[in-house]
Amino acid sequence: MVGALGVAILVAVWEMVSRLGLLTPDVAPSFLQTVAELGALVVDPRFQSSLGFTLRSWVIGFVITASLAVPVGLFFGVNTRAWRWFRSTFEAVRPIPPIVVLPLAILVLGAGTSFTTVMIMQGVFWLILIQVTYGTSVIPAVTVDTAKVFHVGILRRYALFRLPSAAPIITTGLRIAAGISLAVQIMSELIGGVPGIGQMLISAQAGNDIPRIYALTAFTGLLGLAVALALRAAERWLLRNFGPGGGAE
Repeated sequence: MVGALGVAILVAVWEMVSRLGLLTPDVAPSFLQTVAELGALVVDPRFQSSLGFTLRSWVIGFVITASLAVPVGLFFGVNTRAWRWFRSTFEAVRPIPPIVVLPLAILVLGAGTSFTTVMIMQGVFWLILIQVTYGTSVIPAVTVDTAKVFHVGILRRYALFRLPSAAPIITTGLRIAAGISLAVQIMSELIGGVPGIGQMLISAQAGNDIPRIYALTAFTGLLGLAVALALRAAERWLLRNFGPGGGAE
């Protein structure tokens, strides 16, 4: 409720400042102009095609990244010696921002889904890996020892003990990584010339179409918010059904 009130106040101030002439149209359109432009964009087939490419490339990149990072993280979570061997290497590579590898990636892969997937991997692979590794390793030693005493197999130990115990940390890491990967996807479109919402934003900027720039920026923010809310709901559902203790969050 407080958040909605804050948004309403911001919108009212934005519209009032525009109507009073404190913000000229060549700097910022009014809120109503931005909404009208956004409404026109939503029904534009070119925008729908760009949005479809952005979402499709983002989902493919994130799913591939998570499919690689989660098993590797599970492996390192139960093999502390291997984690000690490779940790320094990971820590050296992890801080490299995706934009640094962008020129090489686009030169080798071109402007397509393969390129955005590589960018997403560099952006969130290490985050997921470290979250899963930490989450899998924090299970109490007495739980693991008890499972071994009762001759519980490795796979059943993962399914019955490690994964439920690590679920809150893993799902939180995946939720955060999903939002970051969407930002990396749009950044790749902005800088790398990949088709999508980012490329439409660059075109609007080149044409000095101020209302469209604001409309696309607002839509990008709303898209990120929708993704965050959807993933938060999915996280709560997963933890309620598969979390530790049969649903403890």
